[in-house]
Amino acid sequence: MRERQTTSFSEVTWGGLCIPVKNEQVRVLLVNVERNAAQLMETMSDEHKLSLYESMMKSLVEAQQILRDEYKDDPVS
Repeated sequence: MRERQTTSFSEVTWGGLCIPVKNEQVRVLLVNVERNAAQLMETMSDEHKLSLYESMMKSLVEAQQILRDEYKDDPVS
C-alpha cells in the first residue's frame, strides 16, 4: 500500500510550479506529512496536535537534507 501511495505522489506544487519528486525516500516522507496533516484536522487534543506538527517538521527536515545531499553531488541540478 505504501508503494502505491508513493507512486501517486510523483510531484509537488509549490509557488505555482509543479516539481517532480524522483527520490523514493522523499516521497515516503511527504506521504507521512500528508497523513499527519489529515490526522491533524481530526484531532482535538492539543498534545496530539503538537506531536503531529513535530512529526511533520522532522519529516520535512529529513526530506530537505536528503535532497540537499543528492543535489550537492550533482552539480547539473
